[in-house]
Amino acid sequence: MSADDPAINPFADEQTAPLASRPRLIVQLRQHLSDPIVAGGALLLGRQWVGKTSQLIQFRREFYDISLGVMLTLDETICQDEETLLRYIAERSTELIIEQGYATTDTDLLSDPLVQVDDAPDNDTDEPDQATPDARQWLAETVLPACFRYIRNQRRLVWLIDDAHYLIDAIEDGQLSADLPTFLHGLLGQQLAIIMAADLNYEDRIATLSPLIQAENVHQLHSLDQAVVGTFYRALPQTLFADKTIDEIYRVTGGEPFLVDHLARRLYAIKADEMQNLTDAHIKQVTGAIYQDAEPFFRALWGQLSQAQQLVLTALSNRQYATPIETVTTARIATWLAEIDLPLDDTSINAALRGLAYMDFIDREQATIRVKSRLMQRWLLENAYIAPSKRSVTDEIQVANRVWMWVLAGLLGLVLLIGVAASVTQQNGTDDISSVPTVTLVPNTSP
Repeated sequence: MSADDPAINPFADEQTAPLASRPRLIVQLRQHLSDPIVAGGALLLGRQWVGKTSQLIQFRREFYDISLGVMLTLDETICQDEETLLRYIAERSTELIIEQGYATTDTDLLSDPLVQVDDAPDNDTDEPDQATPDARQWLAETVLPACFRYIRNQRRLVWLIDDAHYLIDAIEDGQLSADLPTFLHGLLGQQLAIIMAADLNYEDRIATLSPLIQAENVHQLHSLDQAVVGTFYRALPQTLFADKTIDEIYRVTGGEPFLVDHLARRLYAIKADEMQNLTDAHIKQVTGAIYQDAEPFFRALWGQLSQAQQLVLTALSNRQYATPIETVTTARIATWLAEIDLPLDDTSINAALRGLAYMDFIDREQATIRVKSRLMQRWLLENAYIAPSKRSVTDEIQVANRVWMWVLAGLLGLVLLIGVAASVTQQNGTDDISSVPTVTLVPNTSP
């Protein structure tokens, strides 16, 4: 049998491929969905590549018994104005209801189209204008009631809004009304819930989505712990992993969802129908290919770090490689940075370590600080480059300018010195020539 056969290859279809589950989070969101009116919306917060989109896809599958998950991926174009955004939400919701068989393809769930007042035909009569519904009224009073009639009480619509940070940007830039979160919060009910996902960099700006999102309903996504990684691999069909093999997988991936998923895909690609009794040797067989495939992943993560975090991570990976037995401490990191003429004080190093631990790049729970993923450590050793800060570049330019000023001053001084010397030489030469007086002085001999 081929590895492309879905019977043995669960990764043949991207949409249905198994995803590493976060059991605790699933329980929390099931409880959340039990009363969305009181709870409001939920927000998944995480850095790039931590699996926010994958988690929304998984929720769509996990909650199918109680909900219809509508995937809504935002971008700048969709959030350019409120009408565009709400029409996109309405169209995706109705499309899903038809796809799931709750309505036939000829059902017009958007039978009352949104018409702008400016586009309505002129009315020359004395009768008052018949105002057409605005985007909010159209969605709340026409589209959603029609959707609810078709799905009845069997399901709840759940808007799974990915890249919700575009929503925050658009509200803060004035493209969307500041009260839009209040409007969306008012739509929540027994048949509608909202789960969002946004970038971790927007953590300090979540208040923009209030009252739709409250602090108690924000869930940060971290990398996967070893127990979750083990459960994920042991649940794959046609496979059998020993405990030590799971340990090796975790050391290689560090629990990074992208690497955990990609390693499993590679195993299915090379092993085909021989997925039983996988060992450390099989893991090592695919790590080289995974490393090459993950290069953009590591480079993207590196680009998210501050210069201090890059320095500390580089120092940590080098110390971990050079002295694997010794404990890596803040003092050892400071010493290594001082040796390469890029010193940082203890306060800056500890702040960088806290940030790196918050983003799950390092492990500080052990006796020694270490980079969690062996593949990431390898990338750091081979590719990490610390660019000079803007301030240091400016200083170098200023120093260079001073050097050129001194060179020019020296050249001018040399020219003046040569000129003076030539003048003196000419003056000395004229003293040897006999002068012819124009007036002869005769002594006065008169009495």
